[in-house]
Amino acid sequence: MQQNNNNIVIFPGLKKSLKEESLLALKEKRYEDALRKLDLLLSYDVKTSEILTGKIICLMELGNYSEAENLCQELLLHKDQHYFEYLHIYFTLLFQTSQYEELSDKLEETFKNEQIPEPVRGQFWQLYEITNNLKHEQQAEKTTVYIQELLDAIEANKPKEQWRLVTKCRKLEVLPPVEKLKVLLIEKDVHPVVKTAILQWFVEKEVSENIKIEKLNRQKIVKPIQLTDLSNHNTVKQLFFLLSNVEQKNPTLFDLMQQLLNRYLYVLYPFTPEDEHLPIVAQALNQLGSMYLHMETTPIVRSQLDSQKVKVYMEEIVALEKEYFLILED
Repeated sequence: MQQNNNNIVIFPGLKKSLKEESLLALKEKRYEDALRKLDLLLSYDVKTSEILTGKIICLMELGNYSEAENLCQELLLHKDQHYFEYLHIYFTLLFQTSQYEELSDKLEETFKNEQIPEPVRGQFWQLYEITNNLKHEQQAEKTTVYIQELLDAIEANKPKEQWRLVTKCRKLEVLPPVEKLKVLLIEKDVHPVVKTAILQWFVEKEVSENIKIEKLNRQKIVKPIQLTDLSNHNTVKQLFFLLSNVEQKNPTLFDLMQQLLNRYLYVLYPFTPEDEHLPIVAQALNQLGSMYLHMETTPIVRSQLDSQKVKVYMEEIVALEKEYFLILED
């Protein structure tokens, strides 16, 4: 006989009877009755795989998905001989609750890290293919909703909400609705940071058609598939080369200048300063950074620069930083 934490004894006959009654109730779909008996068995530390999987099934059928998911995750931690049985139930739970992204990720992780026995591998692979199809359908539906919300946010002049919605779309594995979005890139009422996010989405999905963009009194036609990511842009590399001496002498100043530059170029994207102006931009960053840190400014280039042009770039960097923080508060 067994004994629980309250020192109440369960006799073998009662244990067998409870088990039979609970499994019969489960078979007859009397899930509440089955769950009560299964919980009683578990309270006496009768934790066979049959009892545990029975409880998960009852919880799922009764709509207690969160509790069922927690129990599955707890059982999977032990990695005992019933691991793949529990894993299959867990995947079924995720599928039934339409958690297709989570399920797809978990299946990919399992294929990568686990030695899956046959025929379980075949079952998992079939589930993976079905899940991915449903995931893409689900994401497409989400995108349609987000795009409509984006248009509503533009009409309501809510730039932070606009950026949030574009960001949510970019996290989905779907192609952007180019025809609906490209008109926003020439719309004056769309914030420049939001335009950057839309264009980055086009770049990520390798949109190959010509796209016109207007922002900050600039305009150009680009092919997103040909655009370079900001971190690898030649302008950024040249500016960091010009600032390299500062990095060695004053890392704090360099870090501040780097932040100023990243924000400036992010708002400006896909536009960049002309190559011949890069020493002027570097000096503007240097003077701004030194001013913010209450330091004396030391020229970072040997040649004489037009102080008025440096001032113009300083003003633009400050202005675009304000636009950046209007949407993206660090």
